[in-house]
Amino acid sequence: MPLLFNGKKFEGNHLNIEWSSILNKPSLDSFGTCSTSANTVAKVGVLSGYTRRTGSIVGIRFTNANTAANPTLNVNSTGAANIRFNNINLTSNGGHISANMLALFQFDGTYWNLLNSALAGSTSTNYGSAPGIVVTSFTTAGTTTWEVPDANGNNTTWLAEIWIKGAGGGGGMGSIPGSQTRMGGGGGGEGELAMQTRQVMTPGTIYNITVGAGGAGGTSAGTNGTAGGSSSFDTIITASGGAGGYGNTSRGGLGGGSYGISASSTTRRIAGATGGTGNTTYNADGSCGGCGGGHRGGRGCSGTSTAATAGNRGGGGGGGSNLIAGASGGSGYIAIWRLV
Repeated sequence: MPLLFNGKKFEGNHLNIEWSSILNKPSLDSFGTCSTSANTVAKVGVLSGYTRRTGSIVGIRFTNANTAANPTLNVNSTGAANIRFNNINLTSNGGHISANMLALFQFDGTYWNLLNSALAGSTSTNYGSAPGIVVTSFTTAGTTTWEVPDANGNNTTWLAEIWIKGAGGGGGMGSIPGSQTRMGGGGGGEGELAMQTRQVMTPGTIYNITVGAGGAGGTSAGTNGTAGGSSSFDTIITASGGAGGYGNTSRGGLGGGSYGISASSTTRRIAGATGGTGNTTYNADGSCGGCGGGHRGGRGCSGTSTAATAGNRGGGGGGGSNLIAGASGGSGYIAIWRLV
């Protein structure tokens, strides 16, 4: 009875395999180098013995970054083809190829598609481009850039709604205002939520992204938490961070921003929640801190050993006691929804 191997019949000393179907499967063909200058359009890849075919994948170590618009790649003199990322030719300021980067490309028969952009780090998550879903989100504090993808597949504009959240303020550390009084620190304020609707997105446009960092909690008795940082989507929309919680009066920090709708009705703002108030105890250490503002706010400390917890997604940090430090606020975030 013949044996089967991967669906193929094995009889005697012969394995009936269609080798042409295997050779045409996508595969990593090896690694080469490119020392072409950054501002030169025609990039030359050196990869001895390589023969280009549809579906093949190559790794190219770039000595220099790319600063040229619409660059091409020619590997082992097999012909120049445009370099693309997310179905868009690279731009001069896109930052997709950095110096000393090992870039992975797949040839689709027409273009070299970049598989690992230098911009695609831990700061963002891409979810696809269908209407009604989040196209991408940024949740790590810091600055980066984002290139609008070709969501329609034909290099036409599309409409988006941008949700942006300021960072939460840090919780204050409690104090000892009198010989018999112990006051818990106030919780940090929640960051503002701002929404820009019906924003026209043009494929290939580069936007600057800033995600605010959460404010630090107070670390010595009676010190306030610091304010959370603002988040921004280029110059289009900004969301304020929440204020830090107080340490010497037990008051919670104010939330960032204010309620309102812009005159054009395309910008909506929701103020962050105020942090909770710390409590007061007498003749005993361990007053409880206030909770951080917002539904993602941190928990205030309790007693002499339970620490305050940090905020999350723009929530304020929990307040500390006179013995325990306040917690930090949560970083802001940015989410981009595709409308149509």
